Amino acid sequence: MQILKRTIKMKVNVLNPLLNALLFILLTCVLSTKSYATDSSLRGIVQAKQRSILSALVAGQIIQLPLQAGQSFKQGDVLMALDCRHYQAAHKGATAEWRAKQKVFTNNQSLQQYNAIGQLEVELAKSERDVAKSKATQAKITVEGCEIKAPYAGTVVKTFSQPFQTINVGDPVIEIIDNKNLSVEMILPYQQYFATHPGDKINFIIDGQPNTTTLTITRLAPVIDSVSNTFRAYADFTHLSASQPVSPGMSGIIILNKKPSTTTSQLQP
Repeated sequence: MQILKRTIKMKVNVLNPLLNALLFILLTCVLSTKSYATDSSLRGIVQAKQRSILSALVAGQIIQLPLQAGQSFKQGDVLMALDCRHYQAAHKGATAEWRAKQKVFTNNQSLQQYNAIGQLEVELAKSERDVAKSKATQAKITVEGCEIKAPYAGTVVKTFSQPFQTINVGDPVIEIIDNKNLSVEMILPYQQYFATHPGDKINFIIDGQPNTTTLTITRLAPVIDSVSNTFRAYADFTHLSASQPVSPGMSGIIILNKKPSTTTSQLQP
């Protein structure tokens, strides 16, 4: 009887470590799978969809730079204006020349009807008319380049020039941002790649704010970083209330609503 008890006790002692190891492995798998949905290391950063540095299209002296950093504007507002008198005069001269060439061409057409001149004179007048028209159009574009107008509504980030400063073609003048049309860039573990799709809803908690914001994933990067085993995803805000201010550069915690894919053989990082 004692031999039987000893045998049973030995079997229990052998099984206990195996059971403990099995439970530990199962618990680790469950926690690691769940951690991707609640891990605070999953971060996102708010970005503006439109952010631009506007440069000078023509050279000249700045006579108007009405806005400074932090000031808002509407689409089409003038953000910078140059002294354009020289370009305007050139445009008037080019336009006058084009009109004169047009009259010569029209007159030659009339003379040709009476066989007073040949077809060659008419074609030459037409070519001269077309060249003059091109110069007038080019002069008009130059005049339009004296002003920089806002391509979209937004806010000034910074200015690179000052009023009465002379600038050259291509010099940066002003940086603007659309701080209403925002998105969130995320860096996610590659295990989430096959479980994440455009249209999925995720939660976003901005640092320092108690509320949770819902995001909608719009696109995924087509490649996975082989060093960090991560990929980039982008999401839009589903709804932003006035009581929850959000600005580009803010960051926060991403809370995913889907479990990561466990099939690692589908992916070769």
